[in-house]
Amino acid sequence: MRNKICLNPENYRELTGEFDEGDFFEIFWGRMNIIIDDKDFFGEDSIIQEFKEEPINNDIHGLTLPMFPFIYNLFVNYKKIGVRDLILQEGPMGEGLVIKTNGDNIILAIEVYNGESGETKWYDGEKLISMNDLSKNDINSMPTSVFKQGLIEGMNNFFVNFFNHYPELRDNELINRYYNNFTKLKG
Repeated sequence: MRNKICLNPENYRELTGEFDEGDFFEIFWGRMNIIIDDKDFFGEDSIIQEFKEEPINNDIHGLTLPMFPFIYNLFVNYKKIGVRDLILQEGPMGEGLVIKTNGDNIILAIEVYNGESGETKWYDGEKLISMNDLSKNDINSMPTSVFKQGLIEGMNNFFVNFFNHYPELRDNELINRYYNNFTKLKG
């Protein structure tokens, strides 16, 4: 089984003037996408936009989130993946990554919130369901070790691309703390 987790910034903003760490971490948004055996987990995610009553854009797939807070959340919870169920949420989007433990495997879902109706559903890679109905399907389950390896590779690619675009931030203390936490995680 192959798994690829992509952490892609929506765009790289040009840094002008003094670098403001607080603002940067709030505005640096992107998308996480998950590819399992060449199948796009978010291939049917237009139903998420329909549920949230948003305009449908079939060209954009993935979970929209603030990149650095989400990566920090992955650091903090990495050892818990496969040990207990997790919902990793970041930002005001009302969406989160659900990682449910199922023996030596995990089952993925996206928690989706409709701000208009106040209703919450889970997207399982195929359809919207209630959180009590999450079960394994062809696109949402994999061995925990495969998922964790995909996370490590995805974060590594993120940092390589980030530092390629912002070489001047290699010496930034806060970003280096993030990167050093990542290097400890990957071993």
